[in-house]
Amino acid sequence: MQGLLYTDINECETNNGGCEQICANTIGGFECSCRDGFLLADDGLTCADINECETNNGGCEQICTNTVGSFECSCRAGFLLAGDGLTCADINECETNNGGCEQICTNTVGSFECSCRDNFLLADDGLSCNNIDECETNNGGCEQICTNTVGSFECSCRDNFLLADDGLSCNKINECETNNGGCEQICTNTVESFECSCRDGYVLAPDGLSCTDINECETNNGGCEQICTNTIGSFECSCRAGFLLDTNGFNCSDINECETNNGGCEQICTNTIGSFECSCRDGFFLADDGLTCFEINECETNNGGCEQICTNTIGSFECSCIDGFLLDSDGLSCNDCPDGYRRYRDGCFRFWGGKNAKSYSDARQVCQQDGGDIYMWRDAAAVARLKTKLISAGSPSLWVGLSDEDLEGTWLWADGMALGGNDFTDWFPDPPVNTEEKDCPVARQAAQYRWRAARCNKPKAFICHVPLAP
Repeated sequence: MQGLLYTDINECETNNGGCEQICANTIGGFECSCRDGFLLADDGLTCADINECETNNGGCEQICTNTVGSFECSCRAGFLLAGDGLTCADINECETNNGGCEQICTNTVGSFECSCRDNFLLADDGLSCNNIDECETNNGGCEQICTNTVGSFECSCRDNFLLADDGLSCNKINECETNNGGCEQICTNTVESFECSCRDGYVLAPDGLSCTDINECETNNGGCEQICTNTIGSFECSCRAGFLLDTNGFNCSDINECETNNGGCEQICTNTIGSFECSCRDGFFLADDGLTCFEINECETNNGGCEQICTNTIGSFECSCIDGFLLDSDGLSCNDCPDGYRRYRDGCFRFWGGKNAKSYSDARQVCQQDGGDIYMWRDAAAVARLKTKLISAGSPSLWVGLSDEDLEGTWLWADGMALGGNDFTDWFPDPPVNTEEKDCPVARQAAQYRWRAARCNKPKAFICHVPLAP
């Protein structure tokens, strides 16, 4: 066998010796092996990847990522892989574009934080800043006006106020302390401003500053009863001649001129509203001076009204009568009637009543003794005048001077004349048909002196009539 030569077969040349990765020829054989990061499998041919990260995290400080045949170290966000390929260095994001923060960027380990200056609030994007409107909360602490600004706020005050040193509260400016606020008369400081006003007797002008005099006399005469005189800022009341101003300064009291020297009148002084009048007693007339009185001779005018004799006296006159006549109670007429009678027109009359009431026949006798007869009520006009006097005096019922005693149903007047169709009658009710001895009519008081038949023997009042000689 000696002497035979053998040639080695390099199995690696054929299909890499069946090795997956590395084939190493050996004398009479070969060996498979694997690159770094791989481990030869049990079949001696194939290679299985080694997961380096499973052992001590592959030596990586942070993130180990296994790769086929190797591994890679990497870092979390915010870190940068160092030159050794294993350790991580923190990235300062704030150095680049301020980390994207609008205002403040603060670097942190592996990251960064955005924040905002005072009076700003970080937005939801975590980067930008929104201005805080401090005025929305408690008016920013301002007493009056709060104005929001970028990153802050400002307090201010309304007109007529001044901002205090604390920058928040407001102090009222007293405008009245400077030039009286511009008011002509009265300046009143108010909470918000000031007001001008005027003294009594003035009214504030439209400019709100100056004062215009009020003419009080134009309204209700200023309250004065008579004369109102306007003055600057006021007015004065006064009175017409003959009046005196009352202590209330408004009303006027009449002066009674007659209380002083009788007003200068010689006789009668009559006070009037605002003046006086002189007059004279009866029998005198007022002179042209309106004060003195001259005696009137009344007898010179219509004999003083006397029927016969007029005698002038100081301030008056007296009537008297010639012999055979007596002065009547009217003081003017002269009466030639019997005693107790009064003259009226063409005759003398006397009323009998009360205890002097008589029956119809006795009444006629009384009248006849004085030269007359009972008064006959047959003249309508005369009876009307008589009734007025009787009603006024409340006289009792009277005989009317008519009777049918002589012949029932035939009425005769006292002078014997029959009752004619044209004669006045005033029966109430209708004229009697059967008087049953009631033969003499009376004018009854209860019937307003209308007639009713009565018994002739009953006492009644009556009137006697004595005609005067023509």
